Amino acid sequence: MSIQTNSQRKRVALIWPKGFDPHYVLPLSLGYLKSNLDAEKYDVRLFDNALRNYAYSSDAFSEELKDFNPDVVGVSSWSPMFEETLNIIRLAKSLNSDVVTVGGGAHISSYSDKVMAHLEFDFVFRGEGDLSFGVFLDQLFSQAPNWDEVLGLTYRGADGNLVNNPTEKQQNLDTIKIPDYSAMDLEGYHEAGYRWNTRVAKNAPLWVTRGCPYRCTFCAAPELNGKPDENPQYRIYGGLGRISLSSTRCSLVKYY
Repeated sequence: MSIQTNSQRKRVALIWPKGFDPHYVLPLSLGYLKSNLDAEKYDVRLFDNALRNYAYSSDAFSEELKDFNPDVVGVSSWSPMFEETLNIIRLAKSLNSDVVTVGGGAHISSYSDKVMAHLEFDFVFRGEGDLSFGVFLDQLFSQAPNWDEVLGLTYRGADGNLVNNPTEKQQNLDTIKIPDYSAMDLEGYHEAGYRWNTRVAKNAPLWVTRGCPYRCTFCAAPELNGKPDENPQYRIYGGLGRISLSSTRCSLVKYY
């Protein structure tokens, strides 16, 4: 599969489905995807259906997606909202049968083969995609896509069988840009009462490491993000105010 390109920017819709609790979770992964894409090539819009409480069946959401008319639709999903995610993908295909649909997130990374059994999904990503999603888009809009170049990608080969590329394991975290908090409507999350391991109202999450050194039987993190080296790299951002560390994630306290 490839899309014939022209000089105009390609439209990419990144969708955060209804089901995530805005008090505790915001679309950080989509913020990373947007900030690490080339703005001169791609017009990226984040549709946050969790914060706005829009189900896939919402007329407002359907009209917004139709008006944007994306070339690519990407949805991130955990297991509790996978049915909602599937319905969003089906909606996107019903609005435009030529749209390219992509899935990612914890559930899809863990069950990529089962997810791809739903033919509405054209591609899925397993694990991290901060940088490889941009590679995917570049290949998609090229004359002769080489899917081998896209880490973490699962796709249907010429014989119809699934191909699982090696996952992305970025060692130099400085190559990953800080997430686009404005696209994530951070102010809207503050108004909704978002908190992450802090009592401070104006806060934001930030990943400073990747992977988890532990093997808790109830947690999928090591399988999704790998196990860091014995001396893992940490990315330290300047000018962000006070940072409170929590496991391999941290909460940023933003000063205004």
